[in-house]
Amino acid sequence: MDAHPPLDQDRLREALVRQGPYAAVEVVAEIDSTNAELLRRAGAGASAPAHLSALLAEHQTEGRGRLHPLESRPRPWLAPPRSSLTASVMVRPPPQAPAPLTLLSLAFALAAAEALDLVLPGQAVLKWPNDVMVADRKIAGVLAGATAERQVVVGIGLNVHQTAAQLPDERAISLALAGVPGADRTWLAVAVLSAAASWCERWARGDAKLLAALRARMATLGREAQVELPDGRIVTGAAEALEADGSLRLRRRGGQTILVSAGEVM
Repeated sequence: MDAHPPLDQDRLREALVRQGPYAAVEVVAEIDSTNAELLRRAGAGASAPAHLSALLAEHQTEGRGRLHPLESRPRPWLAPPRSSLTASVMVRPPPQAPAPLTLLSLAFALAAAEALDLVLPGQAVLKWPNDVMVADRKIAGVLAGATAERQVVVGIGLNVHQTAAQLPDERAISLALAGVPGADRTWLAVAVLSAAASWCERWARGDAKLLAALRARMATLGREAQVELPDGRIVTGAAEALEADGSLRLRRRGGQTILVSAGEVM
């Protein structure tokens, strides 16, 4: 029996398309990047992916993580075939969506954390701006990209079967290393994408419950935080609040309050 079975496209379509809110779900064996492919398809006119179209891959050859400050290109996000859950979703916000786009990637991170509650109850938390952590190590990340027409592709990568040697560094963890060996990736995909669709709908209508849920799940809040800004500067302060636009409010030692909209908590 294959130690890492393939994603079951039929099960995914039954749960997410026939019974759920998704317009389409496709699984491919290998691709450069699910985010890049959906962004390419976004310009295909009438045949462009509809709202809540999902693309999943067993293996990404050029998967990317968040752009780190002072790096000219996003970090690679690579994993052995069938070892992780890699999915991207096309989101077409309403023209007058009241919620900022910066909250959308956080909504997907929240969805992953809620799905992880099903196998690791109470252990998954959020780290600003959009990482999911277990035991103070990264288990999932989110990366979003937008087109000029305000279409958004949100990608999520969740570590499932990787060994310690297959992860990028000691700051990462997989479900297997967290004590959940042999997790069903198809079941996980249904859980993550179902929650993502629900929070996406709340985000689109500006539901205050999203911000409340993010604040409750975000471990960064209430702690001293060092944030590396895009220009390389490092600011330190007590992380007081997650603002309505997704920015992080820090209080410096002198009492000054600053808002950080982009960067990485170290």
